[in-house]
Amino acid sequence: MGVIPTFGLAAKYLINDNWSVNASSTELFQGPGLRESYVDYSTNFDKDLKAETGVNNAIGFAFKDQNIMGLDSFGFSLNLFKTRIEDYIDNWAIGKGRPIGTYENSGDYDIDGFESTLSLRKALFSARLSYSKSDSEQLETGEQLRYEVGDSISLNLGYEVPKYDLKFNWTSLVNRTDDSVSSGADIHKVGYQVHNISMQWLPSQLEALSMTLGVENIFDKTYYSHASYSSDTVQDYEAGRNVKLSASYVF
Repeated sequence: MGVIPTFGLAAKYLINDNWSVNASSTELFQGPGLRESYVDYSTNFDKDLKAETGVNNAIGFAFKDQNIMGLDSFGFSLNLFKTRIEDYIDNWAIGKGRPIGTYENSGDYDIDGFESTLSLRKALFSARLSYSKSDSEQLETGEQLRYEVGDSISLNLGYEVPKYDLKFNWTSLVNRTDDSVSSGADIHKVGYQVHNISMQWLPSQLEALSMTLGVENIFDKTYYSHASYSSDTVQDYEAGRNVKLSASYVF
């Protein structure tokens, strides 16, 4: 097995105490999957299948200040990215546990997008709002990637109760409805909203211990992630409501 080197370069410049700019470039590589992993299923591989390569370039800025507008801290950032993927491996399959389809190179793609965030803190309360958007295009046909995520909004609210060493968090994720064209077919991905809540206990007298209780998908929403979309008739649905309890201790 050969070694495939890749590169990554990132830089950040502090303009002053509040403003900063950043830029990065990262080489991408993804080799074809192991055929033996799918021997029990009806998965076909193009005999001329090539590795997927590309480059991701990003540039952005950030602002952060304290004691502004009556807040203890306030900040926002914006990052733009452009990704070029060559020889994209289309591993379209039906079902997460039963891959059926053809693995082949489907050409070169450009993916453009951005992510913006707004964060604030006031005493024991904190909030963070993010909005991200991405658009993909096959350079020859103009079609989108089957697994295009599209537009999504994320909101995180936090509150601390120092007296009891507790932290509470509420997270909401909203993915907007997305319509695109892939492999000659119109794709309609239904939008969804998912909400999670968690409580973390960090005892001040035992700093090595932490315990977290959380409820994911509180309202038991039936949905599928746009990033794992299969087809209009078969979707890989995500888990429903589930409760998790975890504990960790650092020695």
